[in-house]
This record gives sequence, structure tokens and C-alpha cells, in this order.
Amino acid sequence: MARRLPWEDLNTPVILAHEVKKRKQWVTVGAWILVAMLLITGITRRNILGLFFAALLALTLVSKKTVAVTERGLETFMDMRFLTNYDIWKWEDISALTHQKIDQFPGATQLYFSKGDMARRVFFLDKDSKQVIVLARKKNSLIKIHDGNAYMKQRSKGH
Repeated sequence: MARRLPWEDLNTPVILAHEVKKRKQWVTVGAWILVAMLLITGITRRNILGLFFAALLALTLVSKKTVAVTERGLETFMDMRFLTNYDIWKWEDISALTHQKIDQFPGATQLYFSKGDMARRVFFLDKDSKQVIVLARKKNSLIKIHDGNAYMKQRSKGH
């Protein structure tokens, strides 16, 4: 059963993050085989640690993280089937936004959202990242927008 996302009721734009590092199929299959092996070992040898790691790995495999930028800020929703976690960084709390193109991920732009001494890296499609930057300027006039590519170019020159 899919859970409702916290931003589904909004009438304003919701910009979903783009997943650039998808888990390969063989990794998922291998991980489920490992879960089965840990469960069998844990049950037959009465090994609590094996059962614990099996449960932890299974939880990781069924968890789904969804990140979006909305009029409220940067919103993260983690669905772990039997429990959820929701976190929001409001625009007024975000002090800086750094955007950077990385050759390894064509068509996507990496954005770093800074809040105090914390930062979150999220990828967006190129067209969506421009919308995020416009929304950030609109919602927080004090936000600092940095171009990561320009900084890296300047740094490589030795300045």
C-alpha cells in the first residue's frame, strides 16, 4: 500500500528530486539472498545478531526515500513500510543553495541545501533545478545562491 506523500494536497508546484544512483537488479537480488541466509543462520544457530542484521538489511531494501522542493521548503519523506519519517527544511531556515553540474550525471544538476552547519545534496533534472533556484530566491530573499562550477574553476586556477 503506497502512502500519501505530505505534499500531495498542495496546489503549488512540487519539484521532485531525480534519483541518479539507482540500485542495480543484481544487487537487490543478492541482498534478498543474503537476508534469507542470515535468517536461516540466525534461526538454526539461535544467533540474535544474524536475525538483527537480516531485519536491518530487509528494512533497507523495502525503504523508499522521496525528496521534493515545495513552496514550504525542502521536504524529505522516508517510507519504511511499517513506519514513516517526514522532515522539512523551511525556506527561511535555508541559508545557502549551491548548484553544480557533474559530468558523471548528464541531464541532472546537483544542489546543496545549507541549513546552519548541515547540508543536503539532492539531484534534480536540469530544467527542474532552474525552477528550484527561482523558487528559493522568491521564498527567501536572504538565501545565498552559489555556482559550484565557477568556484571549482576558480579554485583550480590556484586562487
